[in-house]
Amino acid sequence: MVTFLQFLRRELALSSTELPNYRVPPSKLSESYAFLLVPWQLERFLCYGFFICLDSFLFFFTLLPLRLLLTFFQLCMNPRKPSKVITTEVADDLFKGALLAFALVVLWIPTWTEYSQVYHFIRGESILKLYVIYNVLEVFDKLCCAFGQDVLDAVLFAFLYTNMRCVPCCLFFLAAGLYVCGHVLIIFLQLVTLNVALNSENNALFTMLVSNNFVELKSNVFKRFGKENLFQVSCADVVERFQIFMYIFIMLVQNFRGMQFGGAQMVDATMVYGCEILTDYIKHAFIIKFNHLDPSMYSKFEQILCSDVLDSRTAEQQHSVIGALLYSTGAAPQSARPSVSRRIGLVVMPSVVLFSRCCLEAVPDIMPFGDNWHMALLSVLLVYGTLVVLKLFTSIVITGHSCKVRLRVPAAPSPAPAANLRPGLAAGNPATHAAW
Repeated sequence: MVTFLQFLRRELALSSTELPNYRVPPSKLSESYAFLLVPWQLERFLCYGFFICLDSFLFFFTLLPLRLLLTFFQLCMNPRKPSKVITTEVADDLFKGALLAFALVVLWIPTWTEYSQVYHFIRGESILKLYVIYNVLEVFDKLCCAFGQDVLDAVLFAFLYTNMRCVPCCLFFLAAGLYVCGHVLIIFLQLVTLNVALNSENNALFTMLVSNNFVELKSNVFKRFGKENLFQVSCADVVERFQIFMYIFIMLVQNFRGMQFGGAQMVDATMVYGCEILTDYIKHAFIIKFNHLDPSMYSKFEQILCSDVLDSRTAEQQHSVIGALLYSTGAAPQSARPSVSRRIGLVVMPSVVLFSRCCLEAVPDIMPFGDNWHMALLSVLLVYGTLVVLKLFTSIVITGHSCKVRLRVPAAPSPAPAANLRPGLAAGNPATHAAW
């Protein structure tokens, strides 16, 4: 019979030989290592995708105006032969420019689209109603992203490759313009709601919106994911991170305009962006763990985007030094692939219209030039030059990184069409396929 003191003495003097003979399986060790490796692999892919989104965004403010100006100059030089000037690429630029102008004019005329009026209207609503509105707008934003690019592509195809009359062309253009305006209003209300949450003295709404990021874990972590679904979710996270960055920038500009800019707004904005990053890390780490996937999948995703970036370059760039190097090593693309922004699922035109509308509204209050048009013109040229330099720098970084990846890794097989890679669709849809 063992007394209590003897039992206690044995427990305290438990030797290693008395411990159960248990060894950690190598698979468990590899899963733990993969769990810790996910943030690094994921962040590389998301940063590269973020720069791709930024490059597509800056194109509308820098190169597109220059290309339209050159087209107008060529038309003035050759007024009798417009067919030689208006090629497919030029028609694409004209369509984008006309659509942007149409959306800006439509959203500029009504006074109820002014940022200050919408801000004070939303500020007077209850917290619960704003929380519901924000979530509903987020759902509609994803739905618009899912079919928005298809709408624009269909209208452009109808203009370029069909012999339609003037009235059907105008109706198609009107439909595309109404889509852009509707999508802009959705993300505009979402932006103002987030700004109200940041500026409110009651932190309840801000806490609810931040906690909304962690609700995303429930809807994604406990589902079965394959490689194709993980690629869709990763691309959707790229677009979401870029969109939040744009929201934060516009909110800081509007707060600076209203003399409400301070350290508290910077802290809250940093917290919103930080919660988004933390949510992405946790979500992808558990997706990798529960579905027994390899974190190196994100490197393969990056290779697909790098291939799309290089394949989307023009024929003139293929005859450059980098292009000659790629062709000499046999790493050059053999066929054209879809646009990289379309593969990511980025519909950049509504974001461009929203950014232009909000910034143009805030410029007179931030920089009141009055009748000093010389200073206003100098400021416009300075801002435009800065954007051009940023656009060129971003393009150089993206292209250089893509070339490094292409030369380091063998060329991947031809991906599936980008129309089947819509990240806005629900994960787990068997009708969607990625490129491997």
